[in-house]
Amino acid sequence: MVSERSATKTDELPRLGVIMPCRNEQAMIRRSISSVLAFDYPADRMTLTVVDGMSTDATRAIIEEIAASDPRVRLLINPDRLPAPALNLAIDSLDCDIVLRVDAHSVYPPDYAARSVAALLETGAQNVGGVWVTVPGADTPAAKAIAFSLAHPFGVGNAEYRTGTRERRWADTVPFGCWRLETLREMGGFTTDIPYGEDDELNGRLRAAGGRILLDPSITCEYVARPSLGKFMLMLYRYGRSKPATAMRLGKVTTVRQLVPLIFVLTTAGSVALAFVSPPLLLVGAAAMLAHLAVGTSVAARAAAARRLDRPSALRVPHTLLAGHVAYGMGYLVGLLYQLNPWKHRPNVHT
Repeated sequence: MVSERSATKTDELPRLGVIMPCRNEQAMIRRSISSVLAFDYPADRMTLTVVDGMSTDATRAIIEEIAASDPRVRLLINPDRLPAPALNLAIDSLDCDIVLRVDAHSVYPPDYAARSVAALLETGAQNVGGVWVTVPGADTPAAKAIAFSLAHPFGVGNAEYRTGTRERRWADTVPFGCWRLETLREMGGFTTDIPYGEDDELNGRLRAAGGRILLDPSITCEYVARPSLGKFMLMLYRYGRSKPATAMRLGKVTTVRQLVPLIFVLTTAGSVALAFVSPPLLLVGAAAMLAHLAVGTSVAARAAAARRLDRPSALRVPHTLLAGHVAYGMGYLVGLLYQLNPWKHRPNVHT
């Protein structure tokens, strides 16, 4: 059972350790770090540990420049490059009461830390997170369509941390997270053998141990979506590929919504493969594809009518939604086949 404490201190705010893994984020890193350093949390009660995953661009130089001018910031180097080892490096190095994970692809309001810590202490939750306000990664129709797709129920299902919610609720997972340091250490930190699935796996273990995860809509941050269709699809492919390993580890599928893209891919691809045996089966895949595009077109038309999207962006929504679901479903299928392979070995985690 995960241990609980109602509060760390009563006469002063807990010591807060903010941790940020990153790699090749030169376009966002300065803006993201600056928003963290602007938190309205007492400066003498907060540190920021940025862990760079061997960036090949100017990310590390920017972090070093910032750290030289602000003693709250320190830089660690993660030779494994991926987020999970970076997070564990930071956790092992901390001397604080509460850990707040942030991401270098997001920008945070001044009250983000204070609200997260308050919710953690008030509710007895073991992990607290908020809602993403998804914004385009570029001022282009393609980027706007991607951001819209990542915040619409047809794109992401019932993931309320993406689509929004009006009230606090207990959840299966939340983005990033705020924990007591002792909780993370008792849980053994993040798993490093499920690339891009460390959050789901840790939250699954946390819930299995009796912990509770709180989604608080008063905690928000600006999540900057991938700017191009290729980067968007690669992100979703990686997320999908991690899900079967997480399910195997936990002994169950964490959410039903993650199976929908897999079923769609199996239906369409399966109908094409089986059409060589029975040509009419090709109609099944065609019908599924047309139905998906029809729903996507309806979603885009309503968004354009409500002026949530301009016309060029709305025109890109149907194929953006389709591409995202195909990428995620293909990733899930590849991950599932790998898990079912009795001769499996650790995959190339950097692809």
